[in-house]
Amino acid sequence: MRPSIQRIEIEAACRPFEYLRSIADRPYPVLLESSLHDPRLGRYSLLCWDPFKKLTCRAGTVEIEDLRQGSTKSRADSPFRVLSEEFAGHRLEASPDYDLPFVGGAVGYFSYDLRHRVEKLPRWCSYDLEVPEFILCFYDRALIFDHRRGVTEYVGPPGSTPPREPPPTGLKGTSTPHESGVELHSNFTRDAYLAAVARTKEYIAAGDIFQANLSQRFEGDCPTDGLRIYERLREINPAPFSAYLKYPDFEIISSSPERFLLLDGDMVSTRPIKGTRPRLEGDEVFNQRMRAELLASAKDHAELAMIVDLQRNDLGRVCRYGTVRVAEHAVMETYPTVYHLVSTVTGRLYREHYDEFALLRATFPGGSVTGAPKIRAMEIIEELEPHARTVYTGSDDDHLREDPHDVPRPLQDVLARNAERPELALKFAHSIASQRVSTNIVTHIIVPMNSVQEMSRNGSGPYSSSLSHSHPIGSSRKLLITNPSCWSRSSGRSVPRSVPRRSSCRSRPACPPPWRLGS
Repeated sequence: MRPSIQRIEIEAACRPFEYLRSIADRPYPVLLESSLHDPRLGRYSLLCWDPFKKLTCRAGTVEIEDLRQGSTKSRADSPFRVLSEEFAGHRLEASPDYDLPFVGGAVGYFSYDLRHRVEKLPRWCSYDLEVPEFILCFYDRALIFDHRRGVTEYVGPPGSTPPREPPPTGLKGTSTPHESGVELHSNFTRDAYLAAVARTKEYIAAGDIFQANLSQRFEGDCPTDGLRIYERLREINPAPFSAYLKYPDFEIISSSPERFLLLDGDMVSTRPIKGTRPRLEGDEVFNQRMRAELLASAKDHAELAMIVDLQRNDLGRVCRYGTVRVAEHAVMETYPTVYHLVSTVTGRLYREHYDEFALLRATFPGGSVTGAPKIRAMEIIEELEPHARTVYTGSDDDHLREDPHDVPRPLQDVLARNAERPELALKFAHSIASQRVSTNIVTHIIVPMNSVQEMSRNGSGPYSSSLSHSHPIGSSRKLLITNPSCWSRSSGRSVPRSVPRRSSCRSRPACPPPWRLGS
């Protein structure tokens, strides 16, 4: 079915955030923004609002709301099957001369905890944030920002009206006020985190896994709201895949250089990232040393090779035989604050048997945020991390009613709950793929926090945080703003926790104690 689409050119400029701010009070506004205008990854940004349908998954049950008729129904079935069936009734085919990437579709997120609907996994950590496993909203209108052409266009049903044009950038009264800094506290002590790293290396030595991606959470009272934090994030750390999603009870803010999945017709691609070094603006001597160090790092290349192999296997479950290949491997990419090693794996989806949601199920969550082998790595993460990850390292989804659809992976997220005194928490991750213990791991985790403090303070002046370091940005991070009553205070909790130290939740032999390793 071909839709009847109204298309209006709004202005010869691209101002995604200004338009977001102008419609922020409308129902369910979402901005998928290429704040770093990479010619391959960041041509378009997309702003949607006022959806006609919403799908919410909690504990495996999907609630389906018709937002315009006011009706609701629930389905206790496989969430991926429900998504496929609900989406099928809204598939549209754009005309051959339609050159925009969006004709209407579903936009939302899939949390890392959706993994429980893919594999049978233990629940050992604290699930202290009541965040749905996924939310997808169906939109039939949008603003599309073409950064290559410098044009903003509105698409929507015939007779619909575009939002009012916001005031020109830089007018008096549009600047954000100064905010104080944030004092942050980890849910690990230094010794506890090193103990978790050591335990992970015991599992590597025992042959359970090749690598795992451990994370920790920093939290503190936040003096500002989610929209202002997103504004600061896009300024100081622009990325090809940035997002702001607002729901009645919380907001999600994401910034990531990593594309989890792109489906264009039946062509699938994924771009795993492993290997990161800091980049300092204006310090070419330092930057050259970091580039050389990253390219020469056997550890980073080994991690990337493991994840590329994992992603090849995942795509092979739903792609045509013989079509899965590594198009690029270990290419160093430059971002405003970091250097990354990136690979690209492609394949051709077996459309006769599998759709987009079968592809998502076959690959979720991405191996670069778990480790390898994936299932065992997720079990170990569940044992060693004190809190569930929720949105962190899940996926933001731009699932269109025509192909292509793009699924980036949130590596930097904010979850903001509506409260009089919201709280800020950050999530950092570090991949472990060797048996060599290094205290630099903790430094690597804590170093990124200056950039996050920049986001929260919205102005100039010294930081108030007691955790301040000179170099910004690490490999992965998360921001959460939520009601303090939703958090369990556990910064002094020792890890590993008193849970069964099993080599698998499927009754495999226990991991040998540390004193037997290497003997």
